[in-house]
Amino acid sequence: MSEHTQHLKELFAKAASIDDPAKRGNFLAQACENEPALRKQLDDLLEAHEAATDFIPLNPASNPSKAKETALTEAEGSVIGRYKLLQNIGEGGCGVVYMAEQQQPVTRRVALKIIKLGMDTKQVVARFEAERQALAMMEHPNIAKVLDAGATDTGRPFFVMELVRGIPITEFCDQHQLDMRSRLELFMDVCSAIQHAHQKGVIHRDIKPSNIMVSMHDHRAVPKIIDFGIAKATQQKLTDKTLFTQFHHFIGTPAYMSPEQANISGLDVDTRSDIYSLGVLLYELMTGRTPLDAQELTRADYDEMRRRIREEEPIYPSTQVSGMQESDLSAVARRRNTEPSRLNRLMRGELDWIVMKALEKDRNRRYETAAEFSLDIQRYLQFEPVKAAAPSSLYRFRKFARRNKGVLTAAAMILTLLVVGSVLSTYLAVKATMAQREADDAAQKAIEARALAEDREKDVTDQKNLAVQSAKALRENLYASDMYQAQNFLREDNIAKSRELLIKYLPQSDDDPDLRGFEWQYLWDRSEGNELYVFKDLQRPVGAVTFSHDGRWLAGLSDEGVAVWSVVSRSRVALLDAGSSNGWPFGMRVRFSADDRYLFVGRDLNRWRRSGSLAVWKTDNWSQIHSYRGLSFPLYETSASGVFSAHGPEGIHQFDLTSPEKDAEVQQQHPFSEKVLRSYAFSADAQLIAMHDRGQEAAAIYEVSTARKLADWPELFSGSGGLISIANGMKYVAWISDPMNRDAEDMRFRLFAPFEEREIILDQSQPGMLMAAEFSPDTQWLVAGGWDYLLHVWNAASGKKVGSFKGHLDEIFSLAFSPNSQTLASGSKDGRVYLWDLRSMKEKQEMETVDYRVAQEQASSIQQLQDLIDLFPQAIWAECDRGNLDVFSPPQLERQGLRVSPDGKHRVAPGEDGHLEVFNLQTGLYEASLAISRANRGWRSGRYQGHFISNQRFLYHNGEKWLIWNVMDDRLEPRPIPEVFTTFKGASDDGRYLGLSKNAESPEVWIYDFDAGKEISALSGVDHNPRGMVFSPDGSLVTSIGWDKRVQVWDSQTGSISHVLTGHKQGVASAAFSYDGKSICT
Repeated sequence: MSEHTQHLKELFAKAASIDDPAKRGNFLAQACENEPALRKQLDDLLEAHEAATDFIPLNPASNPSKAKETALTEAEGSVIGRYKLLQNIGEGGCGVVYMAEQQQPVTRRVALKIIKLGMDTKQVVARFEAERQALAMMEHPNIAKVLDAGATDTGRPFFVMELVRGIPITEFCDQHQLDMRSRLELFMDVCSAIQHAHQKGVIHRDIKPSNIMVSMHDHRAVPKIIDFGIAKATQQKLTDKTLFTQFHHFIGTPAYMSPEQANISGLDVDTRSDIYSLGVLLYELMTGRTPLDAQELTRADYDEMRRRIREEEPIYPSTQVSGMQESDLSAVARRRNTEPSRLNRLMRGELDWIVMKALEKDRNRRYETAAEFSLDIQRYLQFEPVKAAAPSSLYRFRKFARRNKGVLTAAAMILTLLVVGSVLSTYLAVKATMAQREADDAAQKAIEARALAEDREKDVTDQKNLAVQSAKALRENLYASDMYQAQNFLREDNIAKSRELLIKYLPQSDDDPDLRGFEWQYLWDRSEGNELYVFKDLQRPVGAVTFSHDGRWLAGLSDEGVAVWSVVSRSRVALLDAGSSNGWPFGMRVRFSADDRYLFVGRDLNRWRRSGSLAVWKTDNWSQIHSYRGLSFPLYETSASGVFSAHGPEGIHQFDLTSPEKDAEVQQQHPFSEKVLRSYAFSADAQLIAMHDRGQEAAAIYEVSTARKLADWPELFSGSGGLISIANGMKYVAWISDPMNRDAEDMRFRLFAPFEEREIILDQSQPGMLMAAEFSPDTQWLVAGGWDYLLHVWNAASGKKVGSFKGHLDEIFSLAFSPNSQTLASGSKDGRVYLWDLRSMKEKQEMETVDYRVAQEQASSIQQLQDLIDLFPQAIWAECDRGNLDVFSPPQLERQGLRVSPDGKHRVAPGEDGHLEVFNLQTGLYEASLAISRANRGWRSGRYQGHFISNQRFLYHNGEKWLIWNVMDDRLEPRPIPEVFTTFKGASDDGRYLGLSKNAESPEVWIYDFDAGKEISALSGVDHNPRGMVFSPDGSLVTSIGWDKRVQVWDSQTGSISHVLTGHKQGVASAAFSYDGKSICT
């Protein structure tokens, strides 16, 4: 304060104390002699002092000395009394706060609050007066002081407070990154201010960060509570500001409101309501969030908001922090100047107890006063027991130890030193007594030990050299064995496995020993394929390939799409969506039209697929022009361009692609309309077709254009299906009666010359199952391929095998010749499409035999294995006698519907009246039966869906879902299998774990725990739908059987792959674990 102001204040006080006007005039004349400006200031002050009958005059007429007219509305720059409004700094429900400049009798910046225009009702004015009275009673450094009050000329009251320059307490703490101790100390100042207000009989009722401003004074943070006790009676919608609704004085901010404030009446509110709001403030200072989410509260309706405030229990601050996302937690920890990992530990325990005591819904369990709240925080900061929890003796001792850490540490160290000293003294005394006696013994032992160490060092050196030599010999023997095996693979033209073994010995670094010799290089050179080119755009099995009629394009089809390549440039021309996935590769068809303007893609019509979809693309821009639903191959073309016929569910339909109406069917009867095909095959020029009509016992060969039967073929399709290829002009016919049969005669590939009426004996028949065969358009060559990865080439006229193409790394599913008969294309199971040049065909050369040495230890092991083989039959019978071998039924019995339990004691078979019957195989007696729907597919042939999953449990499908029948107790298990599972793959020995599939064509299998009634893992990683699953004896491991050549072993509990075993050339037909679960046989 300046000297002038202090002098003015003293003179005013003395003049105001003189009641006699004459004496007061004399006093002023003497005090202000030669100072007219000072006299004028004193006169104005005294005049204003005399005119102020009340602190806030409500009637402007009572102050006639005000000559200056006040506007109806205030704005920045307006003058109210001695205050010039500078800036609007806040606005509430009924008042506006301005930063103003006091002009008389002193000049300073203040905060002026005035009732809004139109809000000066009797109720609001009364509350405004109550607030002024409450603030006027308080004298506390952390509460904003009231300096003056008055009313405008229009009668609207105002009052003046000290101007608090600061920011809300939460923003201040975050901006200055105050640690937890600093925040607690700042919060204790707020508690002190609230305690002062409570002592004055005032309840704030709206404690929140925006009403507590913090600024720096003398390098110290000082909080100031503003807007103290404001009762917001205005009507406004629920926002994050103070709510004042018509619902019976609902006062306060929802996120900071106590449960008793949320009651409709709001009458039963005491100082403990402010304790709750202080607890919310402390919670937010610690965690950065309020206990109840403010946005969720404001979004809720009125009743729901009140209910949540009264009933919803907040979570602990430490729990709030531990549940944050990593980014939010890092930000909160950074603002509190600590590490994220330490933040939770800081709050856990006492701080949690203190905050939760303040947030009790029952106010009787809260702190009684703000001072008690502050004192408990002080106890925490001074490492004393807090009141918020009932401390145990151990807890009190820990606090005592922490407060007196130095004293207790010193006492513990002294005690430890005393104990150690006593023990050490005793030990040294005994040691000294024994030292002399042991010295002589030690000297002698040292001499002996030195000699022993030298001997052991020599032994270690010898053993190390022996280990190095043994390891080297082992590597060399393993190398010799692998080279021998690679040579055997090459004899079988299995390039894939041969290369797999050879690659093992490529050095990975300069430090790796290089064991490769001339034999490795020789085998490496011989393992190269003789393909012309490999297209790798497809990843799934290629079910069909075809050349365009001009030989420019090659198309390959898998269930992931159609790839079209340029034969000349070896580049991909188009990749078309075939509209299917995870489908069976057999029966896929792709074909160019006779004029190469169109590409047709679809599937065969067979007993599983009664209808399909036929898609057509234009080859000039590779755009799909139509998709015919319900149509399937075979497809017939007429001489007119764009006119074709295809099989549908009701016969053969003919369409014209050149017609504007692509769906318009040409009304014309086709010669093959009455035929229902099981399978078929075209000649290379599509002039001949071999058909197996579902109503006929044998196949027949027809001329496509006239439907004239040329020959019957009774030897074809004797079983479930066959493989046939017709040469142009029916010069030759090649076939396999049933490629899926295990009978050698049915699997034999045969060649016949119909016009000569003779069978041509094929030379060097194939070593494996054939899946595709084609004649070249010029009828010179016959090529076939299948499971042995080789393309076998015969001279059709003589049947002599002229050689084979090697290079495929997987089974061969499809073949096609180029129109000039010089280029061959083949599609593989691994999605690759190969090109071969028939002009480069060479006869297979015999490999030279490379001899390898066998170590003596290996020879001994081989002899032991031979001895074991000689004893094997006796060993089998011995195990049978001991009961260590499982009982199994042959596949023939399985196909007849007979199911035998794993222990061989029970048999289940279909009865005549739609029941499954159980027989005891030991007694031969009937025991029980179960009614099952005759509609179950395959009932007559025994191919119903039923399996023993343990000695007692029999799993079967009733046409709608899987059920489990306990054959021992003759009852259904109460817990069914969820209907989402459609296919059974296998079960553990005890029947607890089941391998089930949700989609018959999906490769993914789920492990279902029947006892627990839940899925426990999902098995993935196989390329094809597995045919079955096999569990280890304890159920912890599981493997699959099916098309995949790799044997994958999963952890049944987690679904993770534990082993991947390789070596199979084709798929895996069966698998079994050893009794100890450590070995697997496939």
